[in-house]
Amino acid sequence: MPNRTITSNFWASSEEWSSDEKLVFLYLCTCPVSNVCGLFKITEKKIADDSNLTRENSHAALLALHERGQVVYAPPLIFIPDYSKHQHAEHLGYFKDHVFKVRDELCKNGNKASLAFADYYTTLLNPLDNPLDNPLPKT
Repeated sequence: MPNRTITSNFWASSEEWSSDEKLVFLYLCTCPVSNVCGLFKITEKKIADDSNLTRENSHAALLALHERGQVVYAPPLIFIPDYSKHQHAEHLGYFKDHVFKVRDELCKNGNKASLAFADYYTTLLNPLDNPLDNPLPKT
């Protein structure tokens, strides 16, 4: 199981969040299906079950995080912009390759979260030799 980390500045940046929002965000950053890019599939039921929140409370927290721009929530995908900022650099050695792998696996359907992922990382990685705005290979 991969190690996930949260930097201590998380607490300063989330002062106005409810405790449910903090719990859901921390869960999303550290859950077993998360990855170094911050784009992954997960159900609301899984979030609620693992965080011990009601479905209503976890849903409300997800929507609040989405409205604040902390996550892009477009079921079944979640994208956490700036997710890599919460990770230690030693865990990011394979980051570029992983971004392309995740893009190829999850960004084929035009889901709002996958589009936000592609936009975010295209801007971030555009100077690299294989930008994300290249067309996906046909399958």
